[in-house]
Amino acid sequence: MTAREGTGSRVLRWLGRLVVGAVALVLFAYLAMGAWKSVQNSRDADAAREWVARMAEDPAAAVERRDAVRPGLGEPVASWTQVVCELTSQDAGWMVQNWVQRCETTAVDAYRAAPGLAERASATAERLDPTRESAVVLEVQECSGDACADLGPAPRTPSSRWAFGATASTEPRPAGAALPDGDLVVVTATADREVMPLGCHPWKPIFCDEPRDSPALP
Repeated sequence: MTAREGTGSRVLRWLGRLVVGAVALVLFAYLAMGAWKSVQNSRDADAAREWVARMAEDPAAAVERRDAVRPGLGEPVASWTQVVCELTSQDAGWMVQNWVQRCETTAVDAYRAAPGLAERASATAERLDPTRESAVVLEVQECSGDACADLGPAPRTPSSRWAFGATASTEPRPAGAALPDGDLVVVTATADREVMPLGCHPWKPIFCDEPRDSPALP
């Protein structure tokens, strides 16, 4: 072997070591960052669960606005409160930057349909929130038969009704609440949404994939 060949071999060996070292360094950084992000995501999910639990325990704002519509409508045949959460992304242009959990508290009354009842409920809702820009939004809807199913308590089981993410809900309070059969007028008060950061998937950070399959619920 000539001196030139020996020098070339040494250079190649050093280059090989540098490449292996760089790959090892990148792999170590990926594993370390993924492990740290996994811990952070777990903490974010725990914080979101605690926040949702507090929302479920104290639905006062939605209940107060719902109850303000009750006078003159008679006794509701079903009533409940619930927290409904959606997993959604925060984007910058076409790029996802972060995933958050948006939750809202709902308080619902359902009445047997009667002449003029929906109109009275709507008039009260309009008087309470004429601009529909309040922190608690009121909605009055009439339904009959199968069409009432969508107005009942939201399912706890995650559903992917949206293009991205999923929705899920806490159990209604009182437990077992449901809409009865028949023609109904449903009054729903929805409190402002709370936003809880969840971050990106710890092992898929480049395109910021979803960190979880469904919202974090207690």
